[in-house]
Amino acid sequence: MYKCAFIKKVPSAKNLHEREEYGNEHKDMPIFGFWDHIFFTDEAHIDPTSMVQEEVLREQGTRYEPDNIQWRGQKKGVRFHVAGWVNWYGKADKLEFYNDEEDYIDQPPMPPKPRRRPKTKTDVEYEARLKEWEAQRPHDVEVKVKGNVMTQKYYTERLLPVYVKAIKDRRQRSPGMWYLQEDGDPSHGMRKRGLAEEYKEAHNIKNLKHPAQSPDLNPIEAIWNIIKQRLHRRIFNSDKEVKAAIQEEWDKITLKEIRSRILNMPGRCIALTCIGGKPIKTAKW
Repeated sequence: MYKCAFIKKVPSAKNLHEREEYGNEHKDMPIFGFWDHIFFTDEAHIDPTSMVQEEVLREQGTRYEPDNIQWRGQKKGVRFHVAGWVNWYGKADKLEFYNDEEDYIDQPPMPPKPRRRPKTKTDVEYEARLKEWEAQRPHDVEVKVKGNVMTQKYYTERLLPVYVKAIKDRRQRSPGMWYLQEDGDPSHGMRKRGLAEEYKEAHNIKNLKHPAQSPDLNPIEAIWNIIKQRLHRRIFNSDKEVKAAIQEEWDKITLKEIRSRILNMPGRCIALTCIGGKPIKTAKW
C-alpha cells in the first residue's frame, strides 16, 4: 500500500483538445524570453484538516502510472482562501488572504401589510393588527455560498491590483512583454468582458491563455502542493495560527523550487501533444 497520486478532476473532451492545442503552441517556446516573462497566479484553498492522503495497492515505483492516479474527492473542513504569484525572478512577498465575498444577507419577504377595514372597525383594532403584522417580520438569513465564489468586482479591487503591480515593477527593470496567467474563473474576466478586462487593458497587461482544468500547467499549483504537504501534519489552535503557518511556509519556498517547476513547462507541453492533452502527474506536481 502506497500513498495516492491525485488529480483534481478528469478534463472533458473539449478541454483535452484545448490542452493539446496549448501544448502544440508552446512546446518550442524558450525559457528565457517567454516562460521567464510569465507571472503565474492562482487563488487556492488550503485546508490543513483535510490533507491526509489515501493509500492504493500498487507496485513500487508506479505511483504516477495512470491506473494509480485517482481523482481527489470533495474536501471538508475549514478552508483558507489564499492568493499569490510566482515568476522566474521571484514570488509575492506576502500572500493575500481573502474571504468569499459572495456570502450575503438574505431578507425574506414580509407578509402583506393589513389594510384598514371598513369604518365600523376602530383605530385601536387597526393598530393592534399592525403590531401583529410587525411581529411576523422574518429574521434576516445569512447565506453561505458553497465553493470558491468570487465576484469580478471584488477580484478587480482586491487581488488583481497585486498582480498588476508586480508586473509593472518587473517591467520597469526589464522592458518588454510580460504576461499574466490566470485560470478560467469567471471573476478573472476571461470569458466575458467586464471590470477585470478593462482594468488589465488600462494597465497594458497581456494575458496568457490558460486551458480549463489545467492545474498541471501552472507552476504555482506545484508550490501550493509543497505548502500543503508541509502543513498536513501540524496541529493548530486558531485561524490566526494557520494563516501564520501558511505565510511561514510560503516564505520558505526557494527560487530554485520555483524555477525547477517553470523549467518543466516545455517538457509538459511536449507531453500534452503525445498523450492527447491528458493530465500530467509527476513528482514535480
